[in-house]
Amino acid sequence: MACNLIVRLPAQIRELAIRKSWFEERERLLAEARDIDRIDSKADFERAGSILAAIIRSVSSVDSMRAKLAAPFLQAARTIKDAADAAKAPLEKARDCLRIKLARYAEAERRRRESARLKAYAVREAAEEEYAAAQRCAVEEFRSESVVYNPPLPPEPPKRPAAFLKTASVSVRARLEYAVSDESQLPRELLSPDKARIRAWIDSNRESLRERLKADPSFTPVPGLSLKLSTEVLPR
Repeated sequence: MACNLIVRLPAQIRELAIRKSWFEERERLLAEARDIDRIDSKADFERAGSILAAIIRSVSSVDSMRAKLAAPFLQAARTIKDAADAAKAPLEKARDCLRIKLARYAEAERRRRESARLKAYAVREAAEEEYAAAQRCAVEEFRSESVVYNPPLPPEPPKRPAAFLKTASVSVRARLEYAVSDESQLPRELLSPDKARIRAWIDSNRESLRERLKADPSFTPVPGLSLKLSTEVLPR
């Protein structure tokens, strides 16, 4: 029975605004950051650090507001997707079933055409061999190269059927898929590095790696893995 699909969506925010005071604070922080050309003393370090912490807090406040305001829209998108998925599920099931049936027929038809082609090719080849034998007999027995036996040859065998069956509405083609049955037997070039294990190994050897890199920036702990030291400043 035909019916309408109605999705009840949560109330949406029609307007959002970032306070003027935030922009004023932003401009003040930008001006203070521009004033810092060099850090030559502990006082400079403290001042620059406080500006950095304030900038990070200001950025975080906008991100928090954005996440809070976006939450209802994300929930609405999930609700719409769930409703659409439920509505199209029967069609997807019928689609998959028809795909299987079409693929089976296309493969059976391809095999039938290839079998007919090979059979016609064998018949043609046998007739050509018989004609060649008759020609050899004419040369050997009658010392003549004129044609003495020339039966009509069977028609040329049909061309190899197309790999994919096509109609006006659909085409059926083979698609290669794979599943890893035993990762330990895969060639090295097909494997991806386990980044979690690399990170855990680095963390467990952090201090010694830092010291080696300070002494030699080109230090390589294991073949194929390069490291570098960088500085990160965290607000408190």
